[in-house]
Amino acid sequence: MWRGDREGRAPVLLPHSPLLLLGAGTVTFLVAGYVCTVITYPLFGPHVVFAYRTWNDYLLLYVVLLTGAGALLGRALRGHASRGHTFPGCATRTGAVATAAAAAMCVAVCVGLAFPLGELGESMRVRAERWDHQDHWLRERAARGARVLPYKPLSVSGMGEPFGHRGGKTWPARCVADYYHLKRITRAERLP
Repeated sequence: MWRGDREGRAPVLLPHSPLLLLGAGTVTFLVAGYVCTVITYPLFGPHVVFAYRTWNDYLLLYVVLLTGAGALLGRALRGHASRGHTFPGCATRTGAVATAAAAAMCVAVCVGLAFPLGELGESMRVRAERWDHQDHWLRERAARGARVLPYKPLSVSGMGEPFGHRGGKTWPARCVADYYHLKRITRAERLP
């Protein structure tokens, strides 16, 4: 029967040099970010560093890197707390402090993200209602044979929209026109 204690057993998945592993992960993340930026530069031009879509290209690798760093840090703290202390109860207190610090950090991160995500959720709901209305209107007019129709950008949290950057972004307008089978769209100041 398997028991929770692992005394006398070799650690599982503990790398011989965690700093080398973390360094390799960091270099991989930076190279992947650079490659994503270089690949998307022809499309976004000098504004590539502000394009939210390119940040998402290597966000998964960033999350994996942070998770791995957290796991290595947790193993190091656990190893530090369980060995090398001669006073009775010292390892237990150190482990409890490390656990409490990790829990506090987790709560702080979750609370810190809750407010922006709450605002984003409401903004997305409002945008979805407006987008559904405009989508229905555009589909109806395109089905009647219209070739050029007005379109009001409905941006949320800096997402790319047609006519963004004071009219400098023209490619999203072509995509929207193609999507609705139109020749082109024009910028509208209010919803149709």
